[in-house]
Amino acid sequence: MLRLYLFKIEPEYHLLFVTVHHCIFDGWSTAIFLRELTTYYKAYRTGQPVWLPELPVQYADFALWQRERLQGETFANLLTYWREQLAGMPAVLELPTDFPRPSIPNFQGAHCLFELALRLVARLKALSEQEKVTLFMTFLLTSVPYASL
Repeated sequence: MLRLYLFKIEPEYHLLFVTVHHCIFDGWSTAIFLRELTTYYKAYRTGQPVWLPELPVQYADFALWQRERLQGETFANLLTYWREQLAGMPAVLELPTDFPRPSIPNFQGAHCLFELALRLVARLKALSEQEKVTLFMTFLLTSVPYASL
């Protein structure tokens, strides 16, 4: 649902790719994420402490409101409805995979560290200039086939 890729292009030049499923990020959330990521990055680069304003509502507040709303008959009705809707559904959705599914999921992602040769980076920069696109766009296009790995 969330993948982060950090590419080291040069000692002081990196590209961060973030791929996020829409069910956990919408446009509003993306703007907040980018603003806060920028705040943290600027603080890191300048050696300053990070300051983000206190949020007026925390996730715990929402969870409490939801729990209070789902008490008694409302909760019982919803539970009955969803049990009826999901009756007979498989516990695990059996989709074809390219590798055997572990008996116990560990939810740990994998990563692959690699370095691009300076000559390749120079060629990618030249291609970007030739096509009148940013280097970021070129890397994004070339990384799309790997995003599903």
